[in-house]
Amino acid sequence: MFAFGYALVPLYDLVCESLGINGRVKLEKSVALPTEIKPFEVTLQQLAQAVDQGWTIVAKTPKKTIMTQTKYTEVYLITNQLNVARKGRAVPSVNPIAAAGHLKKIECFCMDILDFKAKETKEVYVTFYLDKDLSPEVQEVTLAYSFFDAK
Repeated sequence: MFAFGYALVPLYDLVCESLGINGRVKLEKSVALPTEIKPFEVTLQQLAQAVDQGWTIVAKTPKKTIMTQTKYTEVYLITNQLNVARKGRAVPSVNPIAAAGHLKKIECFCMDILDFKAKETKEVYVTFYLDKDLSPEVQEVTLAYSFFDAK
């Protein structure tokens, strides 16, 4: 049984590589790198969803054009719609996967558990930049948050 599981690893790698979902970097034999990497425009799409009932979360600016290598602070509004105090937490996601490692968060509301009074709305912030190594082929980046009850 162990040998069978061990033999599946190369097959898994092959399937993931053919589907483009393995998240590994392919090494090129020879690449001419530019001496200076200039900032370029990227469309930022911000999505948010409340997973548990009684929450709303929305980005103040759902879509905008940003530049790589420039710091931005974006605002989200989160509302506890219930008549009881409670805690919540956001879980981030970045797409496409090629951009995930290049979106660098300096500060984010997703790093904390947030306390809310009954019916309270809060403005929360994420400060980030897209680093210089993001491929110019990436023209749109989606920053998404799922908001949950925190236990």
